[in-house]
Amino acid sequence: MVQKHSFLNHHTIEMMKTALPYMNPQAQKSIEVLVKTEELLDTVHVLEQPSELSACNVNKEPFDMEAMLLQMKQVGTKKEQETIDSLLNFMKMQKLLQAYSLFINKKQTTDSNSETKDASGSQDTLMEFLMSQLSPEQKSNFENINLVLNAMNN
Repeated sequence: MVQKHSFLNHHTIEMMKTALPYMNPQAQKSIEVLVKTEELLDTVHVLEQPSELSACNVNKEPFDMEAMLLQMKQVGTKKEQETIDSLLNFMKMQKLLQAYSLFINKKQTTDSNSETKDASGSQDTLMEFLMSQLSPEQKSNFENINLVLNAMNN
């Protein structure tokens, strides 16, 4: 068991917080620093403890980038919201390309005639077309985001 490195217990900290408004301003500052330090030490102590449920893989949920970005958009500035919208659009475009790629690959395996052998070229053509519709800055952003998303998925 990891020992707690705090010299004040939870009750003492709560008592100090309660008395804080009644202290002179100089004492308040010192006590506030002490209380915040103790709270930080408590947090570090909790984080050092292994989670009992982690062995059961209960807390391991897949990372949902879109949900995180949507939540961040709600508190972002106008410029940040625009950037997040761009990121979300790039993610949708990537999913669309992946779905199209799966469709083409599936179609190639079911059809063995020569027409479907040209389909892989059409996938590249579609990607080239979509990329041609982007400004140079958007292309650069898409490539960077694509690298990050691919790294996160692997």
